[in-house]
Amino acid sequence: MIIEREAAMRHINGNFLFSATDLMRFMGCAHATTLDLMRLRGEGPEPREDSEDAALLQKQGDAHEAAHLEKLKSDGKAVLEIPRGDLVADAQATRAALVQGAEVIARQSG
Repeated sequence: MIIEREAAMRHINGNFLFSATDLMRFMGCAHATTLDLMRLRGEGPEPREDSEDAALLQKQGDAHEAAHLEKLKSDGKAVLEIPRGDLVADAQATRAALVQGAEVIARQSG
């Protein structure tokens, strides 16, 4: 199980990189993804500030994820939290964890 926090759609070396949040956003609204892709190319409209409702939902989602990680740990699952850093280094650390058979991989919050 991989738990990803924070959307991070990026365009690097001609390739698009999508986070789990980006993929869920696409499932909910393909047009939102089209706007995000346009924005990456410098063509899309500026995103609006999150509403108070959206900020509250994000806060609740973060709390849910933290509680879920704690539950996994208390159930004896091997949870590997990868510190946030350079995207390439984070990807390499994630790949190494997958190869080693980590049960749960999460990015550290913060």
